[in-house]
Amino acid sequence: MHASHVYVARRKCGCVVTLIADSGDKFTAKEVARCILNGLAIQREPIEKVWNKEILLQIKCEHETSASEKGKAKATKETEP
Repeated sequence: MHASHVYVARRKCGCVVTLIADSGDKFTAKEVARCILNGLAIQREPIEKVWNKEILLQIKCEHETSASEKGKAKATKETEP
């Protein structure tokens, strides 16, 4: 049986970081719970809607990348003589 829905996990900024196929098994429940515990918002979407929105191409948080780069730059400035 193929999954007809996916769970879309988003950060507070709205970026999609994880997709979980709803196969109705323990793995699905475990992964959704893990995302919730990590502070991600979960939304169940029909798989067709996910494909139409091209969410698969957006699984990366630009905000996290820029924040980590800013942190690295700050750490470098603090350690330079």
